[in-house]
Amino acid sequence: MSATSTHAKEVPLTMTQQLHALLALIDQIVSLTELEEQRLESERAGSLNDLIREKTRLAGELQQRLKLVRGGAQQLRDSDTALREQVLVRLGELQQRIVENGRSILRRKKVSEGLLSAIASEQQRTQMPSPVYNGRAVVTPNAVKPPAASIALNAVV
Repeated sequence: MSATSTHAKEVPLTMTQQLHALLALIDQIVSLTELEEQRLESERAGSLNDLIREKTRLAGELQQRLKLVRGGAQQLRDSDTALREQVLVRLGELQQRIVENGRSILRRKKVSEGLLSAIASEQQRTQMPSPVYNGRAVVTPNAVKPPAASIALNAVV
């Protein structure tokens, strides 16, 4: 039985089991961020909702597992040194992966915001009447609107 079982008699996980569960959870989060990067690169951002929900759930689970491990300070000290070090290394790698993932998402967000801003500016510009000279050499607004310009992104983000 696992610690998450709903049966009346729950068997608590040993520290070694908790550390192995923590490593497995870290691997899940890393895989999820890699999948998110792939979807972003393939410009399928609309398919990220399920990943965002899962990432949020796994982050909560990671936080709970870390509390459990930290709560067993003596058992942690008594556990296998190599396993503890492996967890610390993987947590460091996860932290770096999360930072990189955040930067990638922020970079794409800035590009999207820039494109939307450019489109809005162009839309606003085309809505304004163009000034022209009339027959008496006086500048007056022109009722004819210029055609909309195209805006394109030709860069790898």
